[in-house]
Amino acid sequence: MMNLILILVIVAIAIFTYNILMINKKRLKKFRKEWATGKFDARSEDDESVSMYWENKKNSEPRYDGIDQLTWDDLAMNTVFKKINYTQTSVGAEYLFNQLRDIDPSLKNIQDKERLYILLESNSALREEILRILSGLGKQDYTNSSSFFYENQNNIKYVAIYVLLALIPFASIILMFFSLKYGIFSLVGSFLINLFVYYKNKPELENNLYSTSYIAAIINTGKRFASVKNPGFTTFADKFKVKVQSIKKVLVLSNIASIGRGNGDLDIIFEYIRILFLLDFITYNNIIKTISKHKEEYRDLWQLIGQLDAGVAVAFYRKSLDTYCIPTFVEKEELSFKNMFHPLINEPVKNTSNLDKSTLITGSNASGKSTYIKAIAINTILAQTINTVLAENWTMKPSYIVTSMAIKDNVLDGDSYFIAER
Repeated sequence: MMNLILILVIVAIAIFTYNILMINKKRLKKFRKEWATGKFDARSEDDESVSMYWENKKNSEPRYDGIDQLTWDDLAMNTVFKKINYTQTSVGAEYLFNQLRDIDPSLKNIQDKERLYILLESNSALREEILRILSGLGKQDYTNSSSFFYENQNNIKYVAIYVLLALIPFASIILMFFSLKYGIFSLVGSFLINLFVYYKNKPELENNLYSTSYIAAIINTGKRFASVKNPGFTTFADKFKVKVQSIKKVLVLSNIASIGRGNGDLDIIFEYIRILFLLDFITYNNIIKTISKHKEEYRDLWQLIGQLDAGVAVAFYRKSLDTYCIPTFVEKEELSFKNMFHPLINEPVKNTSNLDKSTLITGSNASGKSTYIKAIAINTILAQTINTVLAENWTMKPSYIVTSMAIKDNVLDGDSYFIAER
């Protein structure tokens, strides 16, 4: 009998390992094809979900509003973002969106970003390992995982009562050794009470469990990155090790909360166990306490994953371009470029210009004035955020970008052009 069980376990492990190897092989083939062709099928993501990190950061770190909504819409930057968005995770997509929108003319860390882009483009073995790990995390809309290091998350109310109710089944089992009749009666009673409590309060908790399950996956991804053995990744791996150490308890808690959430034959039994001991409520409360206690470590871990994922996306975007350059930044108030073009136009007209502080652009209707101006503004954003410009060369003074091109007055509402512009 024992030999049969051992054989079944070995077969199960072999099947599981084979499936994992096949999945990784399929993903690797996909990644290599994408990098060879410079094309990828973008996953549909909700705009509001992708902008959550940007919104959380803007609301929690008031300094300036980055690229305002009017300018963002004027320049169709959502479409530009989607063209660049070769991210594998929701963390990376949110990080990249924020990176494009949160212009910092001080150009802080721009050289660190450039070194990362070069590393990811040149070291294919490391890049593929990073892509494999990131794809394991994947994307889930509306997890709002960055809110957990910006906002104070509320613990479950009356958690002490949940703990007490969870202890009664244990006490009932002990009671059975002294009185089987009263022990069974107590166990059945506690199960019925906990069943009522569970389903009455479960709807309030489900969205939170959805978020915390993704947070656990983020932490597990950090744990996997900490184990990467590549000379070019040593600094990152060391950072991941430090950040994961204090919050890895969340992985155990998440595994407990996920018991019985599959489709297997035994999952219904595990579901009853979770109900009997109110595991969802207790583990969720402990996850929140752990993250709240180690917000800084979780934030740094989140941002490290976002930095890597966004870095791969930028490296891929560069690979997909026929022409791009790294911008040159100067203190003189001028802007000059050679063969600059718009990122969203197929077979675009390229322009070469030297612009002073004040420049008047004129031309007949439909001659391309707006497209020219938008191309300049978009490339000015890309220069200062991802250190990449669609031109043969580009020189500028770091600056904020503001446009006002899609304003409409409204006579019926009494809004003049001036009022609408504000």
